[in-house]
Amino acid sequence: WIGIIDPAAGTVECIDAGHGYAFMVDHEGSGRQLECEGGVPLGVDPRIAYRASTVPIAAGERLVVVSDGVIEQPAPSGELFNDHRLLAALDGSTDAQADIARTLVALGEYASAEEFADDVTVASIALDDTA
Repeated sequence: WIGIIDPAAGTVECIDAGHGYAFMVDHEGSGRQLECEGGVPLGVDPRIAYRASTVPIAAGERLVVVSDGVIEQPAPSGELFNDHRLLAALDGSTDAQADIARTLVALGEYASAEEFADDVTVASIALDDTA
């Protein structure tokens, strides 16, 4: 997943070439998965032509991008954390730092393990109200 945020235009131009775990969170902490054009993981098929999507982003919204290790973290039962648990963790979050903290706390509680099963990366980028 790659995205270009244009604060002046109020858009995110994005392409999903693989996992594509990108989410939008509004100023009230309500989240949704970001829908981007894309295809199979990059490098799998050299004939794939990827197209970008342009998605609106408003002042006060945040773009949250996570690695597959977040979504695919298993519980002791083997069930994966998944996107609905991530959205539940983000629900009511008020800023980028809280997005990251809430995600890591929820993931740690879900995993019930000393270490995560895979890489865990969480980025939250806020579009400032003054942009």
